[in-house]
Amino acid sequence: MDGADRRHVARIAPLLPGKATEPGVTAADNRQFLDAVPWRFRTGSPWRDIPERFGIWDSVFRRFRLWAVSGVFERAFDALSEEFDLDHVFADGTIVQAHQKASGVRGGTGMRGIGPSLGGLTRKIVAVVDALGCLARIVILPGRAQHLAGVPALLEDLRFGAFIGDKAFDSDRLLEEVEGRGAVLVIPPKRNRTASRDHDREMCMWRHQIEGFFAKIEEFRAVAARNDKTGGSFATGIHLVAGVIAAT
Repeated sequence: MDGADRRHVARIAPLLPGKATEPGVTAADNRQFLDAVPWRFRTGSPWRDIPERFGIWDSVFRRFRLWAVSGVFERAFDALSEEFDLDHVFADGTIVQAHQKASGVRGGTGMRGIGPSLGGLTRKIVAVVDALGCLARIVILPGRAQHLAGVPALLEDLRFGAFIGDKAFDSDRLLEEVEGRGAVLVIPPKRNRTASRDHDREMCMWRHQIEGFFAKIEEFRAVAARNDKTGGSFATGIHLVAGVIAAT
């Protein structure tokens, strides 16, 4: 499903701006807009190249930015997602090299959420998915940032039974945080640890859930190529893509 079908539009309709009961202009073409934005992220095309059947490209882009800033897509994603299965959660990160079109926004690399690395300007996606591989939380970091830098935002108000990740998440602080919640930390210890600790090797193999999630979102070219200039638009696009995936 690249666009929005009637069932899913009906579920998120109360969350969308432009209802007749709200002040301002009533949005008569929310369905058309919800077809246009996934099309753009699927193809990775510039906003100017959106087909005419979706309306005026500038209007589509400006509405996308308005909804992104106000968090509409994140709320719609939460509504479309089934109830999370948080018995086990999986965390990992992936690096996306920034497209040349991602430069130029005011505010520098901080505004863009991009950082220099050996491969050029890159951005890191750190995510948590539930036991079924559905996105639960996401943080966007500059490419050279460590995975652990995104942990506080990922774990805020998130309840789970077990936290499963790779060695990049191995830290005493995270261990104390997870155990303090009464949950289990399943992470292979780093080699430089003075005292090794046991971990469930079989549960570690279940990490294919989050690896599969990253593979799915990177099928959308605007995510894989990191075309958007601001970090907020990029994060919004991932929520949108995750909602499309969860709804299929």
